[in-house]
Amino acid sequence: MKTITVIKSHRSNYPNPISFEKGDLLSVGVHDDEYAGWVRVTTRDGNEGWAPEQYIELHSDQWIAIESYSSKELNTTVGEKLLVLHELNEWVWVQNSHDRYGWIPLKTTK
Repeated sequence: MKTITVIKSHRSNYPNPISFEKGDLLSVGVHDDEYAGWVRVTTRDGNEGWAPEQYIELHSDQWIAIESYSSKELNTTVGEKLLVLHELNEWVWVQNSHDRYGWIPLKTTK
């Protein structure tokens, strides 16, 4: 697995991350202007957040999750080493040295 180093700290702006399971129905809104491939979704419990377009599909006028997902972001500090577990749409799902997981923008690392 690949290890990266944080060159610009990241702080999540979303204290209540969305999550959904494969097969869940979702409401879909706008596409992200800053990061291509991300769309605003609302889950059944009314929580709203960003999700990757690749994880949802339209079936008979209903948006359905085709993969399970959590939008949890990880707060990072400059110099921190992270293990990359998944990369998608200019973001990476990482693990830090304290066994915490979350998404961070790829552009904040080298």
